[in-house]
Amino acid sequence: MTTQPIISTLDSTRLEPLLSGNWIDAPVLRLRALLDRARRVAPPRVPSDVVTMNSRVRVRYPGEDESEALELTFPDAGGLSVLSP
Repeated sequence: MTTQPIISTLDSTRLEPLLSGNWIDAPVLRLRALLDRARRVAPPRVPSDVVTMNSRVRVRYPGEDESEALELTFPDAGGLSVLSP
């Protein structure tokens, strides 16, 4: 069962300019497809387990003991870019 992605209306508005550029590449197409499927909700109504822009999360990869802290960022902001695979 696949659940519908959730995005805050604020993040949606801020991400739209990334999709209006003159280039069409795989990361932009993936983001466009995700945004097209996503249910938009007001920021206070985003569930606590949904990662939003500028969220910091800890990730543990299968088979590894250590975790890694990541921040979801806009491109060129120094974290894990929202355009990363």
